Amino acid sequence: MGNPFNLVKADVKRLVKDKAAYIILIVGVGLSILMTLTLKLLEATLNEDLGGMADTSGMMFAAALGTGLSLGRLGVYIALACSLFTGKDHAYNTVRNKLIAGNSRSRVYLSNLLVNCLLGLAYLVLNALFAVLIGLIAFGIPADMGVLLTRTALAVVPYLGIVAVVTFISMTVRRQAFGIVLNMVLVIVVATIFSSVRTVMLMTEVSRGAEIFFEYNLFTLFDEVLPGALNLMGGSSIPAPAAALTLRALLVPLAYGAAFTLLGIVVFRKADIH
Repeated sequence: MGNPFNLVKADVKRLVKDKAAYIILIVGVGLSILMTLTLKLLEATLNEDLGGMADTSGMMFAAALGTGLSLGRLGVYIALACSLFTGKDHAYNTVRNKLIAGNSRSRVYLSNLLVNCLLGLAYLVLNALFAVLIGLIAFGIPADMGVLLTRTALAVVPYLGIVAVVTFISMTVRRQAFGIVLNMVLVIVVATIFSSVRTVMLMTEVSRGAEIFFEYNLFTLFDEVLPGALNLMGGSSIPAPAAALTLRALLVPLAYGAAFTLLGIVVFRKADIH
């Protein structure tokens, strides 16, 4: 069956040559920069409305960073790039060629998952880097910079969980266009619905069962972790993540990732590949 890392190396080389991944990254970073500049223009108005009673620069910095890295923005770019990359394996019959070359289906699945994780991490790091740099230029250094960076780092594992779900869909659907549509619906529509319901829940009394569902929901975890949503809910400072939140931000995505990876391998091994 050969060296399993040879397949990963081949997939990484394929990713490096994928123009679509670069285009999506550039568009994403460009939109984040545009949003930051827009917030900068709004800062004077906000400062006037608050009468200088709050750290508007810090609020805007946090809003730009958190919103730019949110599931509804960065998550869309990651899901689209991963869907396109994985979908090409089926669209161009590359999966069949890999199997003919002696690779097991589990190895093919895990190789795509690993490369998608690398892609997702690259998108997260680069978008965060540009968001921080542009934010520093536009708003200066916020008082709670350390907390903002900590919360940004805490989003790494949740995004790997999202990548595992996206890879599951792309590898099992097999039709590239359909996989892209499903993943876009997942990170835009489903995530938005969950987030909206959670927001309403915070203002009303609900059962403990509903609270548990959203506490351990991968898609609403981003609302608690990333700084923008917290900042926009009120207050001029961002609280440091509690130990319970940190633990959930690590364990919940790992559980989702493990479950969808195992399920994906089982389904993919039984799939009829022509």
